[in-house]
Amino acid sequence: MELKISPLLLQLIYGLIISDAGIRKRHANGNGQFYLTTVHYSFAKKICNIFKMHGIDGKIKRHSPGKKMIELGYTHAWRYESEHTTFFTSIFNKWYVNNIKIVPKIKVITPIMLAFWIMGDGHNQKMKQNQSRRLILCTDSFTVHDQEYLVKKFSKIGIYSHLEKVRISKDGVQQLRIVISIARDVNNVIEQIAPIIVPAFTEFKYKIKRSIITRTKFTRLKTKDLKILEQTDPTRAAELHNEKKNKKRRGDYHTNANKKQQSLDRAHRNYEIRLMVKQDLIDLALNEEPGDDAKITEFFSQFSSLTKLQWL
Repeated sequence: MELKISPLLLQLIYGLIISDAGIRKRHANGNGQFYLTTVHYSFAKKICNIFKMHGIDGKIKRHSPGKKMIELGYTHAWRYESEHTTFFTSIFNKWYVNNIKIVPKIKVITPIMLAFWIMGDGHNQKMKQNQSRRLILCTDSFTVHDQEYLVKKFSKIGIYSHLEKVRISKDGVQQLRIVISIARDVNNVIEQIAPIIVPAFTEFKYKIKRSIITRTKFTRLKTKDLKILEQTDPTRAAELHNEKKNKKRRGDYHTNANKKQQSLDRAHRNYEIRLMVKQDLIDLALNEEPGDDAKITEFFSQFSSLTKLQWL
């Protein structure tokens, strides 16, 4: 069957490879093979069907995580493996150096790539102390340099992210993960990926829960000019920063119970605004049943004209 590779398929593959999917070559002169392991059979089936739309055959089989992993509570999963093709060999050469997965140069993190990245290996975590949420991308296996590169790519699309320490590996290396924790940026990501995940991939609808924003505007004491001054004269910058602080209001807040309550009431009245962009549509979508293969085909056809971008 003739391969018909679309920009959509490239973004899908990039999103899955940067999560926990991969490409392997059984020997140096062999062609590459795409593989994906998931606990959702329906997801493996949909990926299989999407690949078939592009002329790529594959198969799904039961996958055991191993005796030790089962003892730790991990369950059996499903594994999709494609046929070996030169197309996957070219992607292997881009994403692997000495059989180790890296992050190559990419043009931009697109909504489709981000959606499959989060479906593959992302977590939508609720914070215990409030109603906020954060997105955790499990990039432990990549180097610090690669992860810092991805953080910069997020900043290019207006999303602030940072690296957080996870654990020390067996080799003594500090492992990190990319975290998106600002409510505004979390909702920005959800806004981009929700139309892709729902209704075609409702197995992952729990990953598009939104963060509730209780304060939409903050006073920036450290303005741009102070940040510039900080580079040459940090002492003077700190002095100017302290001069901007309203010391009287802060003193009243801690010593005058009435003033404190008035301040809290004002903050509650002025800032407790919940950002609900298209929330009615998302709520409706979350109640729908998973789509069948025909719906998947129809869904992805809608994106064919929106994904014409060049990948470096």
